[in-house]
Amino acid sequence: MTAHAYRDNTAVQINKEAVSAQQIKSIQGRKTEKAKVPYVKYGMIAMCVFAVLATVVFFNMQVAELTAQNGELKAQLSELKDQEQFLNAKKERMYNLSYVEEYAKNVLGMVKLDKADINYVELSGEEKVSAAAPEQNDSQLLAGISRTFNVVLEYLN
Repeated sequence: MTAHAYRDNTAVQINKEAVSAQQIKSIQGRKTEKAKVPYVKYGMIAMCVFAVLATVVFFNMQVAELTAQNGELKAQLSELKDQEQFLNAKKERMYNLSYVEEYAKNVLGMVKLDKADINYVELSGEEKVSAAAPEQNDSQLLAGISRTFNVVLEYLN
């Protein structure tokens, strides 16, 4: 039985050696074949990286442009504030009473009256001011205005 067991054991060993030889050959066959590189996968990754970089550059350009516009608007705002201060000072000067008097004298030629230049008119008796009767050619609107004016004049007298 030992001879039979030895034969079985030898057959198993030979079978194992055959299987391992086949595995070695398949491994060696794999090594001799060129390994396929996943170019499509690498290409897609490269495209994604390029798209992200392009997006970052684009947004940085937008930020730079908006920063420049912000600087221009701040300069314009500063200029407008200066102009507002100047106009407020000019307005205050124009409403100053001494400026108004000076302007009236120098530009408009107005002078203050002396007591000798003032003339009084006194009316004696009952003198009335009366307006002329409207002419026949006046329109209805003018006639109404003249009647209203006559009423006001009579009330004042």
